[in-house]
Amino acid sequence: GTAPTITLISPQAGDSFKLNDFILFSATVNDNEDSPDDLELSWESSLDGVFNIDYADGGGDAQFYDNGLSEGNHALTVTVTDSTSLSKSAISYFEVFANTAPSISSVSIVPDPAYKPDTLSCSYSGYSDADADADVSTFKWTIGGLVVGTTNTLAGSFAKGDLVQCMVTPYDGTDTG
Repeated sequence: GTAPTITLISPQAGDSFKLNDFILFSATVNDNEDSPDDLELSWESSLDGVFNIDYADGGGDAQFYDNGLSEGNHALTVTVTDSTSLSKSAISYFEVFANTAPSISSVSIVPDPAYKPDTLSCSYSGYSDADADADVSTFKWTIGGLVVGTTNTLAGSFAKGDLVQCMVTPYDGTDTG
């Protein structure tokens, strides 16, 4: 007999994934003697050991999602074995990293001082995220501790003597700062 063949599709060398994200693992296999659905695949990480053993489908495709890999640089070895114990492996290197929370450096409300007919505008500066994630920060306006708005502006909801506050929460789509 001859050893089976394998093409590792995903993840590809150099890919990066956030910790706890679902990662697609995908390969295609073939063998001259055995049907593709008789070929066993073993997926092994250099950090986590063997984390999946399965068979390809009748078309030779094997895929699944996993979100339990450890943080760090992984050397992924996928080994396909046929019914006569002949095998072939493919290797890929990828990273799983922990997401860090973003931060902002300052928040301001204009105009200051404000008067009853004014529309207040809340802005912030210094958004920083070590992972270079998108800025999807949120706003919350309060008057006397009660939430009165969730956009960057507030119009006509206040009176003389009210304590009006705008809270900006830095958010990167995963973590809040």
